[in-house]
Amino acid sequence: MKFNKEIINDLAANLLFQVTDEEVDTVLQELDYLKEQMDLITQIDGLEEVEPQTHPFDLFESKLREDDDSEEGTDVELLLSNCKAIDNRQIEVPKVVG
Repeated sequence: MKFNKEIINDLAANLLFQVTDEEVDTVLQELDYLKEQMDLITQIDGLEEVEPQTHPFDLFESKLREDDDSEEGTDVELLLSNCKAIDNRQIEVPKVVG
């Protein structure tokens, strides 16, 4: 498919962009350059035999530890004893939003 001014203007209109003739010319030049570069890439010998790279770095797997219920937590009543205002085992805090 060859891009032209009409196609670029239609695409811009669909995307609700307003483009000038100068901007359309710039986009067409850039698309032509990209096509030239892609044509150069397709001419590389043995390209079909190279596995595509999906990530530039080696990925590692991380595993979550198993939950261990053997540890007992602190008693709730002991924690609430440090609070100034408690209502039905809930901590009362000052109202911030009016």
